[in-house]
Amino acid sequence: MRAKSSVAAKMPNAPVWASLSACLFLAVAGCATYTPAPLATEPMLAPSVMALKITDISPQQPLSVSQIAALAVENNADLRAARAQRALAQAQVFSASRLPDPRVNASFLPLVAGVGTTFAWTAGIGEDITSLITLSARERGAKAAAREVDAQILWQEWQLNGQAKLLAVDIIQGEIGLRLLAQAYDLLSELDARLETARSQGLVTLTQAAPITASLQTTRTQADDLARLQLSRRHQLNALLG
Repeated sequence: MRAKSSVAAKMPNAPVWASLSACLFLAVAGCATYTPAPLATEPMLAPSVMALKITDISPQQPLSVSQIAALAVENNADLRAARAQRALAQAQVFSASRLPDPRVNASFLPLVAGVGTTFAWTAGIGEDITSLITLSARERGAKAAAREVDAQILWQEWQLNGQAKLLAVDIIQGEIGLRLLAQAYDLLSELDARLETARSQGLVTLTQAAPITASLQTTRTQADDLARLQLSRRHQLNALLG
């Protein structure tokens, strides 16, 4: 009975166990948890120019070549992805500039000594000296990587700006060419109809009317080819604009 009394006397009381439980609960509650974010199931494309991200541009008015290029630089999907990489690089710079987290360890173990039982408490704190030594080098490396990402984004923006301007100019010139071809086709159609009437009346021969008919067919082919090229250019520009 005296041995049991000695053991009971050295057991920790309820407040100690409550404090240990509270510390354990706080440690577990402070742990980070992972929750997956839902992925997009459809392409993030704007249905119209009005739905694009626009800064100081009125989409109700005809857009200039420079405004089209500005819209492309601001809304292009590839550039949006590149800018997301810039945010990641800046986060890596912030992470590299932080001091390494210290390591804290503790233990609470029962020790049996003869007829009695006691408890041993140990606690320690440690720091990664290697991480402290390489902190400056890691920070410089992260900043250099971030500057590289910025340079790549600037290069992509410059290329996209030029590509959008070229497409816009090609589309504008193509529309002018289509109008001219349409006018030429109308004139040749009227002339071909008159020659056909004159040929039926025996005023001109087939050989005399054939060049106009051939020109009419060539003009129609050129207009169709240019219309298909214009459609391809518009698809390319839409892709650049997102």
